[in-house]
Amino acid sequence: MKRRGFNLIEILCCVVIFALSLLTLLQAYLYSIRAGRGDRQRDEVVGLASLVLTRIETELQRSPENFQKQYSCTQVPWPEMKGVTYNVDEAVLSPSLKAITVTVYYPDKTYATPREYQLWAEVKSFHPQ
Repeated sequence: MKRRGFNLIEILCCVVIFALSLLTLLQAYLYSIRAGRGDRQRDEVVGLASLVLTRIETELQRSPENFQKQYSCTQVPWPEMKGVTYNVDEAVLSPSLKAITVTVYYPDKTYATPREYQLWAEVKSFHPQ
């Protein structure tokens, strides 16, 4: 006797394999969305650190009096980004050279752990001392 079509067990096996394949694809899709969100957040943090460092460099080079000021600060909140704070550390390397370090602390939603990003520059005074 010739057999036509599929029996119930074969159809159930196909449905299970299809469901497992869809779950795997869904999991990969959700992971890529989370990773993309982390990249966007990291880009914003890098922009914040660059902005703070550029402002300080501009102030330092504007006049000799500004080069004598202290720019160090700790745990300054950034209003546009919830949970983000930054520190500014400075070291005087010579009377006309300072090292400025900006450290940004931000919550990482991808891994649920706080992260930090550091950016530094050496700034030379263009004004004779």
